[in-house]
Amino acid sequence: MSAVFAALLGALAGGLIAFQVARRNIKDQFFYAAAAKLKQSFTDILRLLREPNVRFEIIDEFTIDAMDNSFGEHERAVIEFTYALPKWQRDSFSRAWESYRGKETGHDKMKRKYFNQLNWQQAAHKDIESILAFTEPSHFPFFEELKSCRKKK
Repeated sequence: MSAVFAALLGALAGGLIAFQVARRNIKDQFFYAAAAKLKQSFTDILRLLREPNVRFEIIDEFTIDAMDNSFGEHERAVIEFTYALPKWQRDSFSRAWESYRGKETGHDKMKRKYFNQLNWQQAAHKDIESILAFTEPSHFPFFEELKSCRKKK
């Protein structure tokens, strides 16, 4: 009887381990797919912002118009990516997104937020990089959660 019980217990443990591994793989696949979509949504804007630091009004207008025109795509990718993030990272990610999108609303919101700033390209680039930093997986979530709990105190 004990051999049957041990075999049953071993099968149950093996099944639970296989379930957890499969669950983790599905979460990872969702994360990487959402991260790739988020990165891709910002690719063209980052390319324009990384142009040499020559101030040509026509290039600046084109870049800021591209930012305004692609805002909806960015917002959709951000919403999807938010659900792929672990819960303990969502608040920080939301703050990074809020920093980029600002409080402006309506047409030309990016122009009103960034274009009036000195070195606006660097500010926009920094905000986008802060968002994209979350696309790198965290390999030690327990320690990150512990750090975030300490900061809240």
